Amino acid sequence: MTSLLEVNNISLAFRQRTGFFSPPQLIPAVKSVSMQVREGEVMAIVGESGSGKSTLAKLVLRLLMPDTGSITIDGRPSSTLSPRDFANLVQPVFQDPYSSLNPKRTLADIIQMPLIVRGGVSAKECQDRARELFGRVGLPMRLFHTYPNQISGGQRQRVAIARALMLRPKLLVCDEPTSALDVSVQAQILKLFEELKQSFGLTYLFISHNLAVVERIADRIAVMYRGEIVEQGETAPFFAAPRHPYSRMLLSSVLIPIAGRPLPLVSRDFETSVSCESPATERPIVATRGCRP
Repeated sequence: MTSLLEVNNISLAFRQRTGFFSPPQLIPAVKSVSMQVREGEVMAIVGESGSGKSTLAKLVLRLLMPDTGSITIDGRPSSTLSPRDFANLVQPVFQDPYSSLNPKRTLADIIQMPLIVRGGVSAKECQDRARELFGRVGLPMRLFHTYPNQISGGQRQRVAIARALMLRPKLLVCDEPTSALDVSVQAQILKLFEELKQSFGLTYLFISHNLAVVERIADRIAVMYRGEIVEQGETAPFFAAPRHPYSRMLLSSVLIPIAGRPLPLVSRDFETSVSCESPATERPIVATRGCRP
Protein backbone atom coordinates (compact mmCIF):
# COMPACT_ATOMS: atom_id res chain seq x y z
CA MET A 1 0.00 0.00 0.00
CA THR A 2 1.47 3.36 -1.07
CA SER A 3 1.87 6.31 1.30
CA LEU A 4 -0.43 9.25 0.64
CA LEU A 5 1.08 11.45 3.38
CA GLU A 6 4.70 11.43 4.54
CA VAL A 7 5.88 13.63 7.39
CA ASN A 8 9.66 13.77 7.49
CA ASN A 9 11.38 15.02 10.65
CA ILE A 10 9.34 18.22 11.03
CA SER A 11 9.79 20.58 13.95
CA LEU A 12 8.12 23.82 14.98
CA ALA A 13 8.75 26.13 17.92
CA PHE A 14 6.60 29.11 18.88
CA ARG A 15 8.28 32.36 19.90
CA GLN A 16 7.07 34.04 23.08
CA ARG A 17 8.23 37.16 24.90
CA THR A 18 8.17 37.24 28.69
CA GLY A 19 8.81 41.02 28.85
CA PHE A 20 8.91 44.08 26.64
CA PHE A 21 12.70 44.21 26.43
CA SER A 22 13.42 40.51 26.85
CA PRO A 23 14.38 38.41 23.82
CA PRO A 24 11.80 35.92 22.55
CA GLN A 25 11.93 32.41 23.97
CA LEU A 26 11.41 29.34 21.82
CA ILE A 27 8.65 26.99 22.98
CA PRO A 28 8.87 23.65 21.11
CA ALA A 29 5.46 22.47 19.90
CA VAL A 30 6.45 19.69 17.48
CA LYS A 31 9.86 18.05 17.68
CA SER A 32 11.35 15.84 14.95
CA VAL A 33 8.08 14.13 14.03
CA SER A 34 8.09 11.55 11.25
CA MET A 35 5.23 9.31 10.14
CA GLN A 36 3.49 7.87 7.10
CA VAL A 37 -0.21 7.62 6.33
CA ARG A 38 -1.00 4.94 3.79
CA GLU A 39 -3.65 5.46 1.15
CA GLY A 40 -7.09 4.28 2.31
CA GLU A 41 -6.29 3.99 6.04
CA VAL A 42 -7.26 5.91 9.15
CA MET A 43 -4.25 7.18 11.07
CA ALA A 44 -5.12 8.48 14.55
CA ILE A 45 -2.99 10.89 16.58
CA VAL A 46 -3.66 10.68 20.33
CA GLY A 47 -2.26 12.39 23.40
CA GLU A 48 -3.17 14.79 26.17
CA SER A 49 -3.95 18.48 25.65
CA GLY A 50 -0.79 20.39 24.73
CA SER A 51 1.01 17.37 23.32
CA GLY A 52 1.15 18.89 19.81
CA LYS A 53 -1.66 17.02 18.05
CA SER A 54 -3.50 20.05 16.66
CA THR A 55 -0.23 21.80 15.79
CA LEU A 56 0.74 18.75 13.73
CA ALA A 57 -2.65 18.89 11.97
CA LYS A 58 -2.13 22.58 11.16
CA LEU A 59 1.30 21.79 9.73
CA VAL A 60 -0.20 19.15 7.45
CA LEU A 61 -2.92 21.64 6.41
CA ARG A 62 -0.29 24.33 5.72
CA LEU A 63 -1.92 26.66 8.25
CA LEU A 64 1.52 26.67 9.89
CA MET A 65 4.91 26.17 8.26
CA PRO A 66 7.56 23.97 9.92
CA ASP A 67 10.92 25.32 11.02
CA THR A 68 12.63 22.17 9.75
CA GLY A 69 11.61 19.03 7.88
CA SER A 70 9.24 18.40 5.01
CA ILE A 71 5.77 17.07 4.23
CA THR A 72 4.98 15.06 1.10
CA ILE A 73 1.43 14.52 -0.16
CA ASP A 74 0.67 12.08 -2.96
CA GLY A 75 4.35 11.94 -3.85
CA ARG A 76 4.79 15.73 -4.11
CA PRO A 77 6.31 18.16 -1.60
CA SER A 78 3.47 19.99 0.10
CA SER A 79 5.29 23.33 -0.04
CA THR A 80 5.47 23.20 -3.86
CA LEU A 81 1.76 22.59 -4.42
CA SER A 82 -0.38 25.49 -5.55
CA PRO A 83 -3.33 26.40 -3.28
CA ARG A 84 -5.71 24.87 -5.83
CA ASP A 85 -3.79 21.60 -6.14
CA PHE A 86 -3.42 21.37 -2.36
CA ALA A 87 -7.16 21.92 -1.83
CA ASN A 88 -7.91 19.19 -4.35
CA LEU A 89 -5.85 16.74 -2.29
CA VAL A 90 -6.42 17.77 1.36
CA GLN A 91 -9.44 19.16 3.20
CA PRO A 92 -10.03 19.84 6.93
CA VAL A 93 -12.86 18.98 9.31
CA PHE A 94 -12.48 21.09 12.44
CA GLN A 95 -13.56 20.52 16.03
CA ASP A 96 -16.29 23.14 16.43
CA PRO A 97 -18.66 23.01 13.44
CA TYR A 98 -20.35 26.27 14.36
CA SER A 99 -17.19 28.39 14.41
CA SER A 100 -16.01 26.87 11.10
CA LEU A 101 -19.25 27.75 9.26
CA ASN A 102 -20.11 31.29 8.10
CA PRO A 103 -23.28 32.23 10.03
CA LYS A 104 -24.30 34.71 7.31
CA ARG A 105 -24.33 32.09 4.55
CA THR A 106 -26.93 29.43 3.88
CA LEU A 107 -25.91 25.79 4.04
CA ALA A 108 -26.18 25.61 0.25
CA ASP A 109 -23.70 28.48 -0.14
CA ILE A 110 -21.33 27.02 2.44
CA ILE A 111 -21.15 23.61 0.77
CA GLN A 112 -20.76 25.05 -2.74
CA MET A 113 -18.07 27.59 -1.81
CA PRO A 114 -14.96 25.38 -2.39
CA LEU A 115 -16.10 24.47 -5.90
CA ILE A 116 -17.11 28.06 -6.69
CA VAL A 117 -13.67 29.30 -5.62
CA ARG A 118 -11.91 26.63 -7.68
CA GLY A 119 -14.07 27.33 -10.71
CA GLY A 120 -14.35 25.33 -13.88
CA VAL A 121 -17.94 24.14 -13.41
CA SER A 122 -21.33 25.66 -14.13
CA ALA A 123 -23.61 26.97 -11.40
CA LYS A 124 -26.08 24.14 -12.05
CA GLU A 125 -23.39 21.46 -11.80
CA CYS A 126 -22.09 23.03 -8.61
CA GLN A 127 -25.55 23.05 -7.02
CA ASP A 128 -26.29 19.51 -8.17
CA ARG A 129 -23.11 18.23 -6.56
CA ALA A 130 -23.91 20.12 -3.35
CA ARG A 131 -27.39 18.58 -3.24
CA GLU A 132 -25.93 15.12 -3.80
CA LEU A 133 -23.47 15.52 -0.92
CA PHE A 134 -26.17 17.04 1.26
CA GLY A 135 -28.06 13.78 1.00
CA ARG A 136 -24.96 11.59 1.29
CA VAL A 137 -24.13 13.03 4.71
CA GLY A 138 -27.67 12.37 5.94
CA LEU A 139 -29.20 15.86 5.84
CA PRO A 140 -32.83 16.39 4.73
CA MET A 141 -33.23 18.62 1.67
CA ARG A 142 -35.64 20.91 3.52
CA LEU A 143 -32.57 22.31 5.33
CA PHE A 144 -30.64 23.11 2.15
CA HIS A 145 -31.35 26.86 2.23
CA THR A 146 -31.32 27.32 6.03
CA TYR A 147 -28.55 28.89 8.15
CA PRO A 148 -26.09 27.27 10.60
CA ASN A 149 -27.89 28.68 13.65
CA GLN A 150 -31.08 26.88 12.60
CA ILE A 151 -29.68 23.37 12.85
CA SER A 152 -28.15 21.19 15.57
CA GLY A 153 -24.46 20.64 16.31
CA GLY A 154 -24.44 17.20 14.70
CA GLN A 155 -26.09 18.60 11.56
CA ARG A 156 -23.52 21.40 11.42
CA GLN A 157 -20.72 18.85 11.49
CA ARG A 158 -22.40 17.00 8.63
CA VAL A 159 -22.43 20.27 6.67
CA ALA A 160 -18.71 20.71 7.38
CA ILE A 161 -18.05 17.17 6.15
CA ALA A 162 -20.08 17.76 2.99
CA ARG A 163 -18.14 20.96 2.31
CA ALA A 164 -14.84 19.10 2.78
CA LEU A 165 -15.92 16.49 0.21
CA MET A 166 -16.99 19.02 -2.41
CA LEU A 167 -13.61 18.91 -4.19
CA ARG A 168 -13.30 15.10 -3.92
CA PRO A 169 -10.08 15.20 -1.86
CA LYS A 170 -7.93 12.18 -1.08
CA LEU A 171 -7.07 13.11 2.51
CA LEU A 172 -9.29 14.49 5.27
CA VAL A 173 -7.54 16.01 8.30
CA CYS A 174 -10.05 15.68 11.14
CA ASP A 175 -9.11 17.64 14.26
CA GLU A 176 -11.29 16.41 17.15
CA PRO A 177 -14.35 16.23 14.85
CA THR A 178 -16.63 14.61 17.46
CA SER A 179 -15.48 16.13 20.75
CA ALA A 180 -18.03 18.99 20.66
CA LEU A 181 -20.94 16.59 20.13
CA ASP A 182 -23.16 14.51 22.41
CA VAL A 183 -22.23 10.85 22.77
CA SER A 184 -25.18 9.61 20.70
CA VAL A 185 -24.38 12.11 17.94
CA GLN A 186 -20.70 11.10 18.07
CA ALA A 187 -21.66 7.54 17.19
CA GLN A 188 -23.69 8.77 14.22
CA ILE A 189 -20.84 10.94 12.90
CA LEU A 190 -18.32 8.11 13.31
CA LYS A 191 -20.59 5.79 11.34
CA LEU A 192 -20.84 8.49 8.67
CA PHE A 193 -17.04 8.77 8.49
CA GLU A 194 -16.79 5.00 8.00
CA GLU A 195 -19.42 5.00 5.24
CA LEU A 196 -17.84 7.93 3.40
CA LYS A 197 -14.41 6.32 3.60
CA GLN A 198 -15.72 3.33 1.70
CA SER A 199 -17.79 5.35 -0.78
CA PHE A 200 -15.16 7.95 -1.68
CA GLY A 201 -11.96 6.00 -1.03
CA LEU A 202 -10.84 8.50 1.59
CA THR A 203 -7.78 8.56 3.84
CA TYR A 204 -8.09 10.11 7.31
CA LEU A 205 -5.60 11.79 9.61
CA PHE A 206 -7.77 11.66 12.73
CA ILE A 207 -6.81 13.78 15.76
CA SER A 208 -8.52 12.79 19.00
CA HIS A 209 -8.09 12.47 22.76
CA ASN A 210 -10.98 10.01 23.03
CA LEU A 211 -9.48 6.52 23.02
CA ALA A 212 -12.88 4.86 22.61
CA VAL A 213 -13.41 6.79 19.37
CA VAL A 214 -9.90 5.96 18.18
CA GLU A 215 -10.30 2.25 18.94
CA ARG A 216 -13.41 2.12 16.78
CA ILE A 217 -12.27 4.06 13.72
CA ALA A 218 -8.46 3.90 13.47
CA ASP A 219 -6.31 1.41 11.57
CA ARG A 220 -3.08 2.71 13.12
CA ILE A 221 -2.25 4.96 16.06
CA ALA A 222 0.53 7.41 16.81
CA VAL A 223 0.93 8.64 20.40
CA MET A 224 2.24 12.19 20.93
CA TYR A 225 3.90 13.33 24.15
CA ARG A 226 5.50 16.77 24.58
CA GLY A 227 5.64 17.35 20.83
CA GLU A 228 7.12 13.97 19.91
CA ILE A 229 5.66 10.72 18.63
CA VAL A 230 6.66 8.16 21.24
CA GLU A 231 4.85 5.14 19.80
CA GLN A 232 3.24 4.07 16.52
CA GLY A 233 1.50 0.86 15.64
CA GLU A 234 -1.59 -1.03 14.59
CA THR A 235 -4.71 -0.34 16.65
CA ALA A 236 -5.40 -3.83 18.03
CA PRO A 237 -1.84 -4.53 19.27
CA PHE A 238 -1.64 -1.02 20.73
CA PHE A 239 -4.73 -1.50 22.91
CA ALA A 240 -3.71 -5.04 23.83
CA ALA A 241 -0.12 -4.27 24.85
CA PRO A 242 1.12 -0.67 24.55
CA ARG A 243 4.91 -0.47 24.63
CA HIS A 244 5.68 3.05 25.87
CA PRO A 245 5.05 4.00 29.54
CA TYR A 246 3.10 7.10 28.45
CA SER A 247 0.85 4.96 26.24
CA ARG A 248 0.16 2.66 29.18
CA MET A 249 -0.63 5.68 31.32
CA LEU A 250 -3.13 6.94 28.73
CA LEU A 251 -4.94 3.62 28.60
CA SER A 252 -4.96 3.19 32.37
CA SER A 253 -6.48 6.67 32.81
CA VAL A 254 -9.67 5.77 30.94
CA LEU A 255 -12.60 5.79 33.37
CA ILE A 256 -14.77 2.69 33.20
CA PRO A 257 -18.35 3.22 34.50
CA ILE A 258 -18.36 0.45 37.12
CA ALA A 259 -19.88 1.25 40.50
CA GLY A 260 -17.34 1.18 43.32
CA ARG A 261 -14.32 1.09 41.02
CA PRO A 262 -11.61 3.53 42.26
CA LEU A 263 -9.97 6.20 40.14
CA PRO A 264 -7.04 4.97 38.03
CA LEU A 265 -3.55 5.50 39.44
CA VAL A 266 -0.51 6.59 37.48
CA SER A 267 1.79 3.65 36.83
CA ARG A 268 5.15 3.65 38.58
CA ASP A 269 7.11 3.05 35.41
CA PHE A 270 5.83 6.30 33.94
CA GLU A 271 6.42 8.24 37.15
CA THR A 272 10.04 7.18 37.25
CA SER A 273 10.49 7.97 33.54
CA VAL A 274 9.67 11.66 34.17
CA SER A 275 12.24 13.59 36.18
CA CYS A 276 10.84 15.21 39.30
CA GLU A 277 13.49 17.90 39.01
CA SER A 278 12.28 19.23 35.66
CA PRO A 279 10.08 22.38 35.66
CA ALA A 280 6.43 21.71 36.39
CA THR A 281 5.41 23.32 33.10
CA GLU A 282 7.25 20.59 31.20
CA ARG A 283 5.42 17.71 32.85
CA PRO A 284 1.84 16.55 32.47
CA ILE A 285 -0.07 17.15 35.67
CA VAL A 286 -0.77 13.45 36.17
CA ALA A 287 2.96 12.72 36.22
CA THR A 288 3.68 14.90 39.24
CA ARG A 289 2.09 12.43 41.66
CA GLY A 290 4.79 10.65 43.63
CA CYS A 291 7.48 13.34 43.17
CA ARG A 292 9.13 14.46 46.37
CA PRO A 293 10.43 17.98 47.09
